[in-house]
Amino acid sequence: MSKIEVDRATFDEVMVPCFAPMNSVPDRGRGSRVWDTEGRDYVDFVGCIAVTALGHAHPELLKVLHEQGDKLWHIGNGYTNAPVLRLAKRLTDLTFADRAFFVNSGAEANEAALKLARRYAVDMHGPDKVEIVSFTQSFHGRTFFTVSVGGQPKYAEGFGPQPQGIRHLPYNDLPRALEAIGPKTCAVIVELISDPRVLEGVGERSATIRAHLERIGARFGIFHEIRGRGLLLGAELADAFKDRAKDVLNAAANGVIMLIAGPNVLRFAPSFVMPMADLDEGFACIKKAIEQVVQAGQDTQRPRPPRRHADRSAMMLVLETRIALSEDSFRAKVDFLGEEFYLFVLEDTRTGELLGTSSIVASAGYSEPFYAFRNDALIHASRELKVNRKIHALTMSHELTGKSRLTGFYIDSGTTRCERRSGGASAVARACCTSRRIASASRARSFR
Repeated sequence: MSKIEVDRATFDEVMVPCFAPMNSVPDRGRGSRVWDTEGRDYVDFVGCIAVTALGHAHPELLKVLHEQGDKLWHIGNGYTNAPVLRLAKRLTDLTFADRAFFVNSGAEANEAALKLARRYAVDMHGPDKVEIVSFTQSFHGRTFFTVSVGGQPKYAEGFGPQPQGIRHLPYNDLPRALEAIGPKTCAVIVELISDPRVLEGVGERSATIRAHLERIGARFGIFHEIRGRGLLLGAELADAFKDRAKDVLNAAANGVIMLIAGPNVLRFAPSFVMPMADLDEGFACIKKAIEQVVQAGQDTQRPRPPRRHADRSAMMLVLETRIALSEDSFRAKVDFLGEEFYLFVLEDTRTGELLGTSSIVASAGYSEPFYAFRNDALIHASRELKVNRKIHALTMSHELTGKSRLTGFYIDSGTTRCERRSGGASAVARACCTSRRIASASRARSFR
């Protein structure tokens, strides 16, 4: 059979659109990194939806797969085989179970468990003991029975009559759950998360992920709650970012593989042995993606100043808008070694003439620049010019030392002219052009 050329567009042509996969097509993986068909690499926070617990292409698993692949692939339920018997024996020795039942998926396992519970209850207690207690917004598989038990209407509606005898309760409401369990209850199904301490290293990685999420949440105010245990974690978005989990997913698509659990939750289920360096690298990408989403929301909400005559109030309105844009810029971490210019502009809103500029150089370091705005008043006295006046100035100060790091705007209340102490108009114009050229593309929107 000749090789068939395919790409992401092929999915839209030949696959049933139950899912909406990302634009990249994963091709191979090693550990916690994945490469797509174009050679781009990603940090994997999905773990194949909590399946590849040891990462991709783990050498021990590859060894076992190759050994078994050279011997026997499939034999069917009419026979048994040594590997499955050894696994069943180990499971029954280590758990509460007396017997094991193997299937191909979690949905089949849950379907079998629910059917077994009902069959046992009916055989032992009669036909009325068939009620299943479940919880809303849970997920137990995609068979008709398991989506009906899951308590998410979007998965179960539209297929005709659903299986009956299922009660859905709010999650974590123990009194209501105890009240609901009665003589007709045959099973209670709930998604449990085991203690991460049973696996070496899982607790450390879980704490590191939580720390990253808490820092991002504190900085951008994007999270309402971080929940879960071990390496099954979810970050629920705050109300201000409702339904924007997919936006974060898309913004991070160039560097990480992520999942969402509905429109409001970022989902993390990485490998148990994910290298800490990969974890930190992945969250650096996630932080940038969240910063883009936050900034995009601010850009759409912030009104542009109206075009008005160049009186003092109009110039102050422009200045206030520039300040707001620049404050957004200052909240973002400088993510490279070196320096970056932040440019302030004062302009005549009627003619568009540039009246003055001032800039600040922010050095990379720590979590964010330590700068704060300060309103000052200076006395401009000159015997030669015959002036004695008070000039209002907006300056930038270092929060820790109070030392001014920005020359600032010096606004003469009697004219529309803006002066800069370090030079005349020509010097200001050159500074503006130079600063605009060297400003990074990620900050350019703040200067317009």
